[in-house]
Amino acid sequence: VPSLVLERDDCVGSLWRKRTYDRLSLHLPKYASALPHAPHPADAPNYLPRDDFVRYLDGYAERFGVRARTRLRRDVRAARFDAARRRWDVEAVDLQTGEAERYAPRFLVVATGSYDEKFVPEVPGLEGFPGKVMHASEYRSAKGMMGKTVLVVGCGNSGTEIDLDLAEAGAITSI
Repeated sequence: VPSLVLERDDCVGSLWRKRTYDRLSLHLPKYASALPHAPHPADAPNYLPRDDFVRYLDGYAERFGVRARTRLRRDVRAARFDAARRRWDVEAVDLQTGEAERYAPRFLVVATGSYDEKFVPEVPGLEGFPGKVMHASEYRSAKGMMGKTVLVVGCGNSGTEIDLDLAEAGAITSI
C-alpha cells in the first residue's frame, strides 16, 4: 500500500531520540518489540538499550522506504472523512514555511501516541519551590545529583527507572 507519513517533529522516532533518559531500555523482550518482517538480531540484548533501538528504527525506516515517504515538520490540524468521495480530507501545516497543505488519502492511520505531550499537573505551591522541577521527558541522567534530595512523582516505568538511576548515583530519593 503506497503511504505517506506526516511527522510533526524534525526526525523519525523523536520520542526515542529526544525525550528519553540515558539508561532507558525496552521494557519488553526483543521478540515482542520487533516490527513486522524485521526481527532483532539473535545476538542483540534481550532488552535493547535506547541507542540500539534507535538504530533499529533507522534501519527499519531505510529498509522499507519509510524515510523516503515521510514529510517532517508537518502538523496535522484536521482530518475528516468525505463519504461522497470515499476519501479523507487531511489538513496540515508545513511548520518550516507555515504553508497549509491538503491531502486526500483513501486510508488514514492516526499514530499520535499517548506520550507525545508532557503533562505537569497543577501542584499548589510549586511556583514558589526554590529547587529544580523537571518532567521525565527532560531528564537525561543523574549526573550532579549525588547527595541531593529528590522526589520522583509517578511510579510508572519512567518514574521507577529514574528513581533507580538517581539512587544508584547517590541521590537521596523518594518516589
